[in-house]
This record gives sequence, structure tokens and C-alpha cells, in this order.
Amino acid sequence: MTMATQAVLREFPSMQVLWKLKYDWESSPTVKNILGSLVSSDKVRIFPWIQPEIISLLEGGNILAYVHHGGANSFFEACKAGVPQVILPQWFDTYDCPARVEWLGIGLHGSRNVAPGIDGSKLSSALLRVLKDKGIQRRAIAIGDLCKTAEGRVVAHDQIVQYAQKEL
Repeated sequence: MTMATQAVLREFPSMQVLWKLKYDWESSPTVKNILGSLVSSDKVRIFPWIQPEIISLLEGGNILAYVHHGGANSFFEACKAGVPQVILPQWFDTYDCPARVEWLGIGLHGSRNVAPGIDGSKLSSALLRVLKDKGIQRRAIAIGDLCKTAEGRVVAHDQIVQYAQKEL
């Protein structure tokens, strides 16, 4: 992850990285050596928990890519916000989301060959591609626009009402 962060910041020096990391990175000399200067220069902000709801950050317009574990909530929130995704699945039920983002063309699997582990160079490549590929970005925005036409709960309500009226 640190390798990918470095690669992104080399290519996009004005970018900042917001990282939810439940790990005492400062106790690891290797990780501290890589992240310490990035944190002190405010290029990387690390929090063990991100207090605001993730959807509010994603919809704020400042997130260019969302790296997550492939949970359905993370996947759907990024879709709704129109943000490209890089997915690092960690558990059995999170492997379908990377397949979905690749099929939809709105993101990439971040480290396919070593999952659930992470290969820094593969993750770097995936992140940089998502950040540079205008097609991925356009498709992610199109999915977000489609999601904004009607929220799922509204569509579900209308379908239930329509079904119930037919039954009467």
C-alpha cells in the first residue's frame, strides 16, 4: 500500500491521500520511513477510523479514486457517487465486486494474482490506470448519474405499490 501511495504521489504531486489504516504504522521503521515525510508534509492523512460517512466524502467531489475491500456497501456508495474504484478483496464474499467494476469498466482489481495479499507494483499500476484512464472515469460518472435518476429505495417502493395495486 505504501508503495502504491508513493507511486501515485510521484505521478500526481498535488494530490493528497486519505487513508483509513488501523495499524500502528509509526511502530514499523520501514513503514514510518516511507510514510513519515508524506504525513508530515500533509500529502497523506492517516486515520484509524474516518468519522464522516464515506458516502459524504465520495459525493463531495474531491475523491478521484476509492480503494476498498470489495464490500457491497463500499461498491454501491462509489457507484452512486460516480467514483472509480480499485478493489482489494479480503474475504470470500468480496471477490465479486472487483469482477463487477472490471465488467462495468469503472475500476480494477488491485492485486489479482496475490489476493488476499497485496502486490505493491500491481496496486500501483491499477491505481495509476484508474487515475489516468478517462474511459474508466467517464463510465464511473455515468453510473453515478444513472444512480441519481431514482434511488433504489424509491424504485422498490414504487414497484411494491404497483404490485399491491394489481393484487387488489
